[in-house]
Amino acid sequence: MAGGASANWARAGRDVLVKSGLDEEQTVALFSQLIAARETEALALSAKRYFDALQSFCSVSYQSVGVGFPTELSGEQVYVPLRGKNISAPEETAFLSEAFRPQFKNFSKRILIEGGPGSGKSTLLREIAKCAWNEPQAVGLDGRYIALPIRLRSFGEVNGAVIEERILRSLDAGRQIAIKGPPPPTGFFEEWPNKLEAPWLFLLDGFDEIATEHRHYVLNWLEQLVGDEHALILTTRPTEIPPSLRKALVEFQLQPFSDKQQRELARKWLGQKADDFLKEFARYSNGELGGTPLLLTIAAFVHYQFGELPLRRSELYAMFVSATWQETQSRGAKEHLSPELFDLSFLCLQRIARTMTEGRGRGSALDFGAGHDFLISSLAEFLAEVLGLTSTVAQIKAKHVLAALTNYSGILRAEPNQIEWFHPTFREFLAASDFANASKDTIDQLLQRCGDVTWRQVILFLVSIQSESGDVEGTLRTLMAAAPPSGVEVAAVAIAEGANIEQPMVNEVVQALCREIAQLSHRGYCERSLMTASIKSDRLVSTLKNLTSEIDLSPELELLYQGLVRSAIEYGGHDACGIQDLMKLGAPYKFVAQIAGSHEARMPVRVSAAASLMALGREDEAYAAFADTVALAKVDAEQRTEMTRLISHHCNADLFASLAARGAFSDLQWASLLDSVDDEHKPSLLESLSDDLRLSETQRVYSRKGISSEPSGHELDHCGLDEGEACG
Repeated sequence: MAGGASANWARAGRDVLVKSGLDEEQTVALFSQLIAARETEALALSAKRYFDALQSFCSVSYQSVGVGFPTELSGEQVYVPLRGKNISAPEETAFLSEAFRPQFKNFSKRILIEGGPGSGKSTLLREIAKCAWNEPQAVGLDGRYIALPIRLRSFGEVNGAVIEERILRSLDAGRQIAIKGPPPPTGFFEEWPNKLEAPWLFLLDGFDEIATEHRHYVLNWLEQLVGDEHALILTTRPTEIPPSLRKALVEFQLQPFSDKQQRELARKWLGQKADDFLKEFARYSNGELGGTPLLLTIAAFVHYQFGELPLRRSELYAMFVSATWQETQSRGAKEHLSPELFDLSFLCLQRIARTMTEGRGRGSALDFGAGHDFLISSLAEFLAEVLGLTSTVAQIKAKHVLAALTNYSGILRAEPNQIEWFHPTFREFLAASDFANASKDTIDQLLQRCGDVTWRQVILFLVSIQSESGDVEGTLRTLMAAAPPSGVEVAAVAIAEGANIEQPMVNEVVQALCREIAQLSHRGYCERSLMTASIKSDRLVSTLKNLTSEIDLSPELELLYQGLVRSAIEYGGHDACGIQDLMKLGAPYKFVAQIAGSHEARMPVRVSAAASLMALGREDEAYAAFADTVALAKVDAEQRTEMTRLISHHCNADLFASLAARGAFSDLQWASLLDSVDDEHKPSLLESLSDDLRLSETQRVYSRKGISSEPSGHELDHCGLDEGEACG
């Protein structure tokens, strides 16, 4: 306790004694007030320490590792706002700050952000944390929040009797929020929001990084946060998330930088050289990480250093790592190590990357790795094998090598309790480089892991590395046979990224990809969305779309489209995956029209297809399909009721009037249709219909009145009809 604070506390104590005299009850009351004030002061001081730590976390500058490249740029200088798609409206892309605004305004404050490696997920959370208190509107929030950034991997690894203990320990383990002084007092989790009049905003990074053995606990905690209606933003690479949790979140998928955004960031890095750079960078656009902030930055560095970009992503990373490795000599690594160890140090870096990937779940490293001791043991084993050292000597040399790599490499750094990478993709690239020298059996075992998000990028880098020296057909065949449908999908991504194979093998992979997409369409869309099959299907479709932008796949696509039509007709129930997949693939409208016009398809499927035609701008075909479906439903009362309900979901005044003009509804059916429209859309719909001359006079009257139930006989008389006439 500081001297001034102690003196104030002592004076306050004397004041209590003077004021209370010998009245014991009054003395107790005054001491209680003093203690409460002291506790409030402690909470306020602890909150200030937390906000100071949060500010430091948010103000970390981007540190480049290139000589002559801009050596330090603030986050404001390099941050480019990210765009995303709300999966409930996938045709719309918006800046996330704008996309968040209606969600928070409408109390949909639980958000999932999904994006590939290097897409800017962690940077996004840092930006939100920076603005949550002082500028909440800048990031789409509806008011002030107390930002709480947590690495979910760290949260899963720590223990705590109560949630606030676990939060503090996860912050300490993650080394992101370094609070100076004593930790916040017990009760801060509930008291800070009350005192500061602002709720918590949980910024939860890296769902995909949670160790398997900890996932159950973390999932329970996430479900508790959702149930308690806490505001939260959760990030992940594409991975399997329990459908119940995914359904409880508003999901956004990060989009690559637009051409305009790429130019904006490239000019910050390269100035006048940006245009030449972007022409070369376009070759990576179809790869899985094409257009991501990280890949753009690495490519800008390589272009700055070498004046050109290589063909493949693995070569790009190799050139980047090579350049940073050359700098280690100027930083002192060569003096720190003996010539023998320095010559092996790059291989040691690869072995560390592989060990940290294979050792997922061991130790406290943020990035799937281990603490110092485990890595030293792995390096010692490697050095003993290569140099013929004893175990003791190998341990000593391993410590020297690890210290040199974390101090000088520029892409690996050490904290007191853990080791982490400049970015996970560097670990993945270097791990793949180590595997590239392994036996075929070892590589085949690696390929079997293609369905695990931990190994996906390692495998893609491996295929790219192998492609530099020859044909990789054998690798892709092994991959296709592994963990279907993931193996086929990863093989197709590898082709999009420039895998070295002949055209017949390309066709074979594409055909397998189409078969997997067709197979996963054999159910209703809502049914699939509640299964992990939904994620697999989305990735397959996305991969096929990337391939079609570079390769003519017309014959394969024609067969797939026909297969999706058959799937929708045969397997569709309340909806159909076949329709959704056709739309995602950008198939010609004629295939959707086949479903809408098929008398073999179930009524909800036909209506869904007709609505999709409207979304494609084919209104004439859509209205004709709706009218045909309504006509078929007229003969059966149960079907007629179902049809009314289905059409009411597509609340479009022009559609309703067009169907009425075609004689699709009797007046009673018209009243029933209007009654089925939800209350949110009904007023504007009725206003649009009330004077539409395509409607009968009776239908216009109903529209003006906004009838909410079937009209009585008296009401029908008032309109000049009897019940029989109305039902005719």
